[in-house]
Order: sequence, then structure tokens, then C-alpha cells
Amino acid sequence: MNIFATFPHSTNQRTRLPFSLLLAALFFSSASCSLAEARNSKKQSAEASQASSNEIAPVAREIPLSAATTLPRAIPASQTLKIASTPAPAAQPPVIAQLPPQVLQQGTQISLNGKTLPVAWLRWQEGNEQHFGISDTAAAWLGIELLNSSNPDIQPVNWFSDPQTSPILLKTLFRNPYRYLDLSFLAPQSNLKWQVSGETLTLTSQPAKVVNIREGQGEGGQRFVIDLDRATFWQVDEEENTATLTFTGTADPALIQRFSAQPSSEITALGKKLESVLPFLKAKLENAEAKILKVESSGSQVTLRLKIPESKHLKVSTLPNRLIVDITANAFVERAIVWQPGVIWRSQQVSVGQNRFPVTSLELDPRSGIGLRPIWGNPEGMTGTEPLVKMGRTWQAVAAINGGFFNRNIRQPLGAVRRDGRWFSGPILHRGAIAWDDRGNVKVDRLTLQETVTTATGQRLPITHLNSGYVQAGIARYTPEWGINYTPLTDGEIVVLVQNDLVLERYPGGEHGKTAFPIPPGGYILALRSNSASFDAFAPGTPVAIDSQTFPPDFANYPQIIGAGPLLLFNRQIVLDATDEKFSAAFNQEAAPRSIIATSDRGTIVIAAIHNPPNRRGPTLAELAQLTQKLGFVNALNLDGGSSTSLFLGGHLIDRDPSTAARVHNGIGVYLPPSGQ
Repeated sequence: MNIFATFPHSTNQRTRLPFSLLLAALFFSSASCSLAEARNSKKQSAEASQASSNEIAPVAREIPLSAATTLPRAIPASQTLKIASTPAPAAQPPVIAQLPPQVLQQGTQISLNGKTLPVAWLRWQEGNEQHFGISDTAAAWLGIELLNSSNPDIQPVNWFSDPQTSPILLKTLFRNPYRYLDLSFLAPQSNLKWQVSGETLTLTSQPAKVVNIREGQGEGGQRFVIDLDRATFWQVDEEENTATLTFTGTADPALIQRFSAQPSSEITALGKKLESVLPFLKAKLENAEAKILKVESSGSQVTLRLKIPESKHLKVSTLPNRLIVDITANAFVERAIVWQPGVIWRSQQVSVGQNRFPVTSLELDPRSGIGLRPIWGNPEGMTGTEPLVKMGRTWQAVAAINGGFFNRNIRQPLGAVRRDGRWFSGPILHRGAIAWDDRGNVKVDRLTLQETVTTATGQRLPITHLNSGYVQAGIARYTPEWGINYTPLTDGEIVVLVQNDLVLERYPGGEHGKTAFPIPPGGYILALRSNSASFDAFAPGTPVAIDSQTFPPDFANYPQIIGAGPLLLFNRQIVLDATDEKFSAAFNQEAAPRSIIATSDRGTIVIAAIHNPPNRRGPTLAELAQLTQKLGFVNALNLDGGSSTSLFLGGHLIDRDPSTAARVHNGIGVYLPPSGQ
């Protein structure tokens, strides 16, 4: 495919070519177009002459297998739903600017034909031309499908094109944390008008007319093909057993009636009376009442409502002027996108036993300057939870995955969180953890932090936990990393204030959750729980010292640590032992969505979300360990999962509907080097 460049219109910047070259280029272009038109005309005439009278359209072919479409089953020709193939418009290359783009406006909300969507957008200038774009991770909200790519600056997409022969190539522009798709190229094809009003980008497109709706069989279930007179933007909203496909368009009343007719109340009543006598009538009646597709039209919006059988999903793809709707058991689309240098976004399916698990991952290369940091819900302290999307934006991360476990009631961490060499939360129960630095060194193992407080008399008292929501009898320690205050987590605690290695004062904690005690700057609080014997060791004015060490010892050399567990892989071998890490038997056997962080033999770090295969809730820990091994990882750690599982990229979740994701306490944020901004 040739790449053309447009040049600024100012005379002092115009590129001049020899006149002979221009004539040659024009002649070659004209001859190529004429030959292509002749071939297309001859091909279409031949196909039309072979079309049988019972085909849906005179020119037809089966939908090709691709990331966007699914091959129909091998069924008799009289029953096969064929998709008429009209010549796809040639995909045009992106405009290549000579001057660096100048950002004019940006926001986080668009209005698409009157519907408001939380989508990041950008308006910028290149030369004499203005461009606009949206965050690529929100492209699916407009019905734009991202295809495989190896160049972060050019993104192939499928939008009423043929992804096999003529994908559309859109230029991208990265402005941290978003990678914007340049939609200026699509505007002429869709008669798309755009304008900026305050913080909102308003997009208006010409309604598409529904020419016909055809039914048939696709791979795995029912298929509907919606023939349109033009391309249009569309959205899908899928809930349990139902799905809604909406787009800007109009439909004839007769077509709407064909897909909305229901049996009359009299027929329904009669059928119910006779169903015991005529069993076959019951089946026909149920089929009529359970109509799969209903079509509605209001103003300039067409809505298709579909009933989705259990264990099936809606899969929507496009070809020129066609929406293809499949009700199938497997709607997952595999892809691999080089999103930025050092960041590869993958969607793939991995088989473990009889199940195929959908895996969405980001592969991160520290050698490209990619940095990772622990992040959490409340930057002012360790009490609080937030959706991962909000957390990632607060910490200005370009990507993130949920991290360790936490107490949902008190919203406090239950595992290691160490950032830039400071313990914001200590590890618990000798559970799995991952540690790393900015030089690409990574350590994965089970971790213990052992602390001891020594008094002036030489008495050494163990500290059970540091900055943790995990409660155990003994002495816990809370530093300013925990927050401004410490509020007792159990009744009857003794709160000891220490500053500059001297005990300042000790107070009765009273009822848990009631009184907030300020943590001394440069000091800490010791919380004595069910440990009255140590009360006398901390009289005001008593000198004290803290000794702290990790096991294994080299964990202390790493500035960044996140703890979760259980450990899955160590040096390519499965080392899963949930019991040793003090997880319950029920947790060990549960099937649920999972989040992991792993290392590869390529020197990269992978963060991934694994969700449900058909008829399942997700992998068990044993299946998860096998999955990570099949993916070729060297080391792998399980993170918090279930409703916490969330993977964030470029401003949006890329693994699940954000409405189904729970708030989380902490996560792992991903940062690009400054040169990538």
C-alpha cells in the first residue's frame, strides 16, 4: 500500500516535483484505476450471471474468518445466510504532517448524535489542517474495531470495511495518558460533523437507512444481517440474557412490524388451553413469545433488542454497509496491538483442560523506559477504595491493574505495598509478593517483614504487622505513611505515641473506630492489642528502637513491592500452595475472574486479567497456575480477583464493563518515559 503525504499550502513550504514525474504519476494512477474498474466490472458480471433465484442477493460470498467475522457452519446452500459483497471503498492512508501537532482543546466527554459518552477527545492542528480524535480504548463505543498492529503511530481499524482486504488506517497521536485515533479521515465517509462546546466534543452523523434485515445461521448460533445504505456509528449494551444494539438511522414501518409482531392475546389464551392436548402447539407458542429480535425506531435512532440464551453472547462486526450480528458462545476477539514502544496490548484465548479462558494482557518492557509503581485509592492515606479507572487517572498512570487484597468493610490493605522504598503497608502471613526496580530487576517470592521494638532495658518485643488492616493480638506499628491519623481497629487498644525514638505518651484507645490519634511526624504509633503485659514497657520518656528486616533478605533492596498471593510460578515451575499462604480451602477451590502479574523470558513484565469461559465463572487457582505456565511465563503471582479484577489502559477498562467492576484499594500503575509524552 502506498503512503501519500499532503503538504502545507504556504508557498515557502510547498514541495516541488519535476513536471515529467507528475505526468508519469498521473498516467500511472489513471491506468491503474481503469484496470481495477475493468476487473471489478468483469468479476461482478460473472458473479451476477451465476446467482441463483433463491439467493438473498445476486452477488454473494460467505463471511471470511477474521478478527471481526465468523465463518458460517457448513449447511445446505438453501439454508445458508450469505452476505452480499459490494466493492469496499479503498482504505486511504493517513495524512503525514511535516510540523509537530499543536494541541488546541481536549476533554473527557463526547456527545454522539445526542448521546453523551465518557470518552476522552482531543482537537489539534497539523500544518493548515485541524484534526480531532478520541481515545482508542473507547473506540468500541462508536462501533470502531481495533485490528492487529505493529506500529503505535498507525492503527488499522474495521468500520464498515473489509478487515481482510481493506482495513482503514488511522493515524494516532499520544498525549499522556491517551492514545487518540484521528477520526478526521472518517468524517467524509460518514458525513460526520463535529464541533466543540466547552468540555464536550459534539459529533453528528447522517442517519443510515435500514434497507433490509436478514436471518440465518452463523457459527455457533443465530445470525442477523442488517443492510444499510451507509456506514453509521453504533453501540452495544449487553446484560444478562438481553442485548441492545443502537445506531443513528431510520427503518420502514413494514420492516419494524416484521420484527415486532407478537401473538394476539386471544391466540395466546387459546394456545394455553390447548397446549395440554396438542404439545406441539406449546412449542410453537413459546417460539412466538420468545422472539429473538425486535426492531424499534424513534426519531433518527434504530434500536435492535435481542434475547440472548444462557451461555451465549452478542458479537457484532461490520462489512461495507452491513452490520453482522451473531448470537454465539464465543464472542471474544483475539488481537495484538503495539500500543506504545514497550507496551503490547493482547487479547487471546488460552486452553486449560476443557475450558478456553479469555486473557487480556499488557506486556511491558522496562528496557523501553516503562515504569511501574504501586498506587492506591486515597493518596492521603491507606484507608479508602476507588474504581481502578479513577485511581489510574488520579495517579496519572497510563495503565494499571488491581493489586493486593484488602478489608472491604474498613477499606484498608491486607498485604505489602512499598513505594519508592517506603512501606505504606507491610506483608502478612508469608504470602506471595513481587518486587522490582527501574533497572528491570524483578523478584517474585513469598515475603515476610520482621520488626522488633527494643526498650531501654533491652527488652525485645515483636511487632506483628506494619501499617496493616490485618488484626492480630500483639503490637502493630503505624507510621506517617499510613496517613495523618490512626484510628483503633479493635476495642481496648493502648495507643503509644513515639517520636525521635522516645515514647511521648500512651492513651487508652477506647471503642474501635471512634477516636483518631495523630501520628507524630518523624515517629509512629504502637497499637497494643490484647497485650496488657507490654504496657509497662512504654512509659513516657522511654527510649525505644526499631529493628526491621525482610525474609528473603534481598527483598529489602527493591524500592517497589506489591503483595497478594498465592504464588503461582517460580522459575517456570508451578509452586501453588494456598494453604501455606494461609488462604482458606474455599478460596483455593473457587472459580472466579483473576488478575496476575508475571515475568517472561524476554525480560518483560506482564499484567493480565483472566475472565469467564462459557458456562463458567473463571479459572480456579490450579487452572490459573497451568494457564500462566502455558503462556510461557517464568514467574507469576496471583493478585486480588473476582469483581476486583480490572485492567486499565488509556483512560478506560479494557477487560470488562466498568459497571461490573468493584472498587479496589490498591493497584499497580504503569508509566511511560517522559519522551513518550
